[in-house]
Amino acid sequence: MTALNPDSVQEFRVITSNFLPEFGRNTGSVVDIVSKSGSNDFHGDAYWFGRYDALGARDFFNHQVNSAGQVVPKDFYVRNTFGGSAGGPIVRNKTFWFANYDAERFVTTLTNTSTVPAPVFKTGVFTYQGVPVDVTSPENYLGLPVDANVQRILALYQAPNGPSVDNVRGLLYFPSRTTTTGDNVTARVDHNFTPQETLTARYTFNRYEDPNLDHTDFLPGLGGTGTLQRKQNLSIRWTSVLSERLLNELRLGGNRINFPLTCQGRNILNHVGMTDIFGRGQDFPLPGISGFGCLVIVDRDQAQRFSGTYTLGDSVTWVKGLHTWKTGVEFRDSYSNSSNNFLSRTTFDFNNFSNFGIPAFMTGTAIDANPTLQNMVWSLFGVGSEMQAQFFGKRSIRTPNDLRGFRQKEFNAFLQDPIRSGQT
Repeated sequence: MTALNPDSVQEFRVITSNFLPEFGRNTGSVVDIVSKSGSNDFHGDAYWFGRYDALGARDFFNHQVNSAGQVVPKDFYVRNTFGGSAGGPIVRNKTFWFANYDAERFVTTLTNTSTVPAPVFKTGVFTYQGVPVDVTSPENYLGLPVDANVQRILALYQAPNGPSVDNVRGLLYFPSRTTTTGDNVTARVDHNFTPQETLTARYTFNRYEDPNLDHTDFLPGLGGTGTLQRKQNLSIRWTSVLSERLLNELRLGGNRINFPLTCQGRNILNHVGMTDIFGRGQDFPLPGISGFGCLVIVDRDQAQRFSGTYTLGDSVTWVKGLHTWKTGVEFRDSYSNSSNNFLSRTTFDFNNFSNFGIPAFMTGTAIDANPTLQNMVWSLFGVGSEMQAQFFGKRSIRTPNDLRGFRQKEFNAFLQDPIRSGQT
């Protein structure tokens, strides 16, 4: 569904109950919008609205205190919304046009918080609750080395700059930056062939781009969810006044939606570990630590919603006394070339102690029973189980995604007669 800028709207109504049959296809509310049209006079307007952090107070939640006892910097933001509308005649008394453009240019920085390993933990030699641990010594009774691939992953983590979680972890406060670009265009043309015959065409285009949609990155530029959405809608209506009591409306319309979701920082994430036959990297949900991989987007490189609907309909209205008869038909052709791709990236599980009760180290003290610490040490060894969702086509050939070639054709018809009361 495309969005109309309020400056493009002439009037609207919301119907929540007692639907007439012409609105009976779907449940829920019905939003009926009439867009603006041009006239014999030229009209136009322009606007701009700006908001900036220099003119605003610090956010209530932006008071984190780092390890040096200092409050983190104030979150930076810029909000620019601008656009304009114009309309007028192409041929006086015959053909008119109207257009509206609305744009958003936002830059936003929020202070994100992640749990990251302390530098001593990355070496495998640390002290936990007063107990020295050296997993490179005989305490690593399994004789496993520290995994080189995991070391490359841990090297991407900055040292904590916030309070300690425990002896091997701390909080990292970092600026999560995103740039939002939005463009919305509405254009309408009306042509009066005769006083009884009118043709109206309207086109709407929406574009929305954001590389870090909800500030879900676990490290700067890694693991966030990006999108580049495009939505289009075209509607054409031919209205014919056949007599003072008879009206015919012919409608043709279509909409297309392209709504992808992508994992931020794949150029880095896909170069850690192995890749599958489609070039997808591996995700490493590290126990007790934020990340590592396309976790928020459910272990996938991307998802795609590419769908649309084309409609053709006609309705006839006849007024007779207290009766307003209306009948019509509508044909819809819908499609969806969409894919979810959940869990299509190979995902590792290092929780061997929690899952199977197998310790990664033994010191003979109470910390041996700490599941978080045991699982964290297992991740240092790079030993765990792995899982991946794989997709296959009709001929049992593996495919890169779970593409759905959905197609549906619908036919609807209605007849209604809302009888008016004779009283006024």
